[in-house]
Amino acid sequence: MPTSLVREEKISVSDLESFAIQEQLSGQMAYLTLMVSGLARFETGDWSRAITRFSQAIEAPEPEGMIGSEVVYLYRGTAHGMLRHEAEGDANLTKCIKINPKLSEAFNNRGYIRGFIRQKPDLDCALCDSTRAIELNSCFYTALINRGVVLRHKGESAAAVHDYYRAVECDPENYLAFISRSTRNVLLHAAGEQEDFR
Repeated sequence: MPTSLVREEKISVSDLESFAIQEQLSGQMAYLTLMVSGLARFETGDWSRAITRFSQAIEAPEPEGMIGSEVVYLYRGTAHGMLRHEAEGDANLTKCIKINPKLSEAFNNRGYIRGFIRQKPDLDCALCDSTRAIELNSCFYTALINRGVVLRHKGESAAAVHDYYRAVECDPENYLAFISRSTRNVLLHAAGEQEDFR
């Protein structure tokens, strides 16, 4: 078992028999159970129930030295985004970033909400978030695709195609980068533009 998930403590028998330790362990177990239940709902696309479970987990005592609340905020924010709850999604992902500013997925997902979910997209903020995600993980395939789409919407075709090529290099088996790159190349060709982005 990874040492980051294990916390060794010396506890006396009287502590184990006390109601306080049982209550503490009960709360921490509730947190983990609700988080896992939320993740299971998330994976099946049951966004509303996932949000409910993650919200309940946030209210339970967080186990020290284990999976932190930033993960719960990440998934709850992403689930809100999937339901097009832009304000709630943005707020949860911002909270996640405040707790752990090195979590590239949070920047990417917040950028997606800001650039594609909002009724009035903020492409500049989406670009900043996608760029930060890539700075944290230079081969973050999804962030490269998202940033490419934002750049395309901003009229920066060369930079968009460059990100698509980088995404293909990072994950040659994934078809989305190929489609994005090919679509952009067809549009460039139709417009009579000849560009080499390698």
